[in-house]
Amino acid sequence: MIRFFSFLIIGLLGVVYAQRGFGLRFSSDLNYFYKASEYHLVDGTFSNIVLGVFAKSYNKYGGLERGFNFCYKPKSGLPLVAKDFADNQQTSLLSWEAEFRCGPRILKYFYPKLGFILGYRVNNAGFLKANAPPEYKISKWYTAIPLGFSIDLPLRFGNTGIGFFYDVGLSKVIPIPSLSIDYSPRMRAFNFEITVMVGDNGKNEEK
Repeated sequence: MIRFFSFLIIGLLGVVYAQRGFGLRFSSDLNYFYKASEYHLVDGTFSNIVLGVFAKSYNKYGGLERGFNFCYKPKSGLPLVAKDFADNQQTSLLSWEAEFRCGPRILKYFYPKLGFILGYRVNNAGFLKANAPPEYKISKWYTAIPLGFSIDLPLRFGNTGIGFFYDVGLSKVIPIPSLSIDYSPRMRAFNFEITVMVGDNGKNEEK
């Protein structure tokens, strides 16, 4: 653990060379609600598309990413990437996110990452069951911590990579003032992403 944070601090203080550039993120979230049955939220999982842009700054020890995401799922759904996986639910989602990630760089191609997401839901239909109390409303704003890793490989113009993350929801899905955050319903997700970055891929970095 001490070694992890040492690499992280060195990386954040020295993002002056190696990988720098701008990229596109193509990914999908597989979502579910923590404590769903206790608060009249749908029990089944559902996926949504995530399209994002990001800026990346890494040296040979570590670094950071910052970007914006557009998340979308139509009510009718799309095969696999934006789909309800339960027969008794029909959700739809449209949201915008600002995302920050950072972490060490290991063996040039492996990137463990920890981050923070701040999002705003423009649309969140179908999250509540039909028998939900009328005072239950889905919160527009949400926060989450993405935990995971990516593997990035160099290309002539930059790099490309795949990533796997678990997004731990921090904020209450239903803002019930009487509940502490420990006992309130939250949204969580498994995320798979493909990224393409244009810029310096670190091939000529210092040894």
